[in-house]
Amino acid sequence: MSLTSEQERHWPRVAAAIRSFSRDSDRVESGEAGMGEKLKHQVVGAKRVLAAAMPLIKTMTPEQKRTAAGLVRMMGYASLASRI
Repeated sequence: MSLTSEQERHWPRVAAAIRSFSRDSDRVESGEAGMGEKLKHQVVGAKRVLAAAMPLIKTMTPEQKRTAAGLVRMMGYASLASRI
């Protein structure tokens, strides 16, 4: 997906949130956490990524939003994709 220079300034925050979510997910999945704890982590992490992404999402064209939603769905987060 191509971002404008204005949109690119929002990307580092989004990328950092995604990396943090991924690292935390790896840690939770490899630990002794129960299903409830894993689900809670998924919900909280997804909300954090969405919050970080909102400034970028607000500047996207409809086509960019469709592309982003498709990528998020492919990553397994259909409910998050519906918020884009």
